[in-house]
Amino acid sequence: MSELFRRGKEMVRIWPRDIKVINAMYREGLIASMVVYASKWMPPVLCFFIVWYFCFLRFSAVSFPPYLWPSAVFMLMLGFLAPLWGIRTLGKRSLRKLNSREIAWYARICRSAGDIPDSAPDVLLLARALRKALDNAGTNPKPFLDDI
Repeated sequence: MSELFRRGKEMVRIWPRDIKVINAMYREGLIASMVVYASKWMPPVLCFFIVWYFCFLRFSAVSFPPYLWPSAVFMLMLGFLAPLWGIRTLGKRSLRKLNSREIAWYARICRSAGDIPDSAPDVLLLARALRKALDNAGTNPKPFLDDI
């Protein structure tokens, strides 16, 4: 399980989320963007609602009924665990082996980045190759993307 989270964190960190051509072919960019967004905003939003409840609703005439506590706790857990679920999903997706068409594309990306392609690559190796090739392309990755 920790291997999935390690691979998922690496996928969030290195997957090129801002390249629309790559995101049209792979859903990892969308998932990584959602993980970054959820990691940034879900904990503060949930903490705000908890504080808001205890400061304002607790002392009013309308109080939170006791039979709604389990569902409220469940929703809070879902909110706090949403980024972890996305990281786990990316970790599982990073284990998928590439098909023959993707292997050819991966080999072309590795050659353009100056690396030796692996014989049995997975999605994480593709993400590493893409990140290295885009970093080598510099500030204007359009010629690199047109080439591949």
